[in-house]
Amino acid sequence: MNDRSRPPACERVRINDASIDPGRLKLPITDALTMTSDPEKRKNSPIRPEMTVLDVVSRHRGTESVFHRYDEQAGECICCRALFDSLEDVAKRYGLDLERFLRDLAAAAREEDGQK
Repeated sequence: MNDRSRPPACERVRINDASIDPGRLKLPITDALTMTSDPEKRKNSPIRPEMTVLDVVSRHRGTESVFHRYDEQAGECICCRALFDSLEDVAKRYGLDLERFLRDLAAAAREEDGQK
């Protein structure tokens, strides 16, 4: 799915739009960890399956491109249709590999933070 085939709602609901103020939303903001059995890896990863799409994108703007890459597999704009859903629920709904999804998001977040 390219930008031209993305639903028009995406143009109105931009994650980086000043009209979206995550601080005013009554959402649980969780510590950033990823699903892994290794506690050391969990400490170093910025993403956790319980986080909502909004949690992730508001903390790590660079992850928006990862969500857009998964739009084609999902068949719709994830940021438009699942903004308040947990990453785990998004993966279930759209048949995504949760571990891969989390790895891709975590890599984008670390890259944005200047880590590799």
